[in-house]
Amino acid sequence: MIKGFTATVLSALAFSAVLSGSASGLTAESFDVSVSESNEAAVSSVFAGTSADVILVDAGYDNDFCTGARCRVERGSLLVAEIIIAAAEQNRSAALITFLENNQTIQTGDTVKLKTI
Repeated sequence: MIKGFTATVLSALAFSAVLSGSASGLTAESFDVSVSESNEAAVSSVFAGTSADVILVDAGYDNDFCTGARCRVERGSLLVAEIIIAAAEQNRSAALITFLENNQTIQTGDTVKLKTI
């Protein structure tokens, strides 16, 4: 894990002031941000629902699997599906399927990778 990565952040109001040109005497705040070594986890369970299936992932916000994060589900090098994290706790999260490859199903043990830009 990368420790002590320092990020400089402007508050939303300060950022707005910079964009509008009315910023004067702004100071940035620095804080430590932890960055995970891995953007991978595994599918721990799949629950079939009547209107949507819920995918449980064995990682949570401690590993950057936060609400709204988009992920790929892979089996080996094969893309199985894309999911979005709908709820996250410290060490687990729940996701909904946004895309499913033809003739594929998400299975326990499939790899979940955070999509990054």
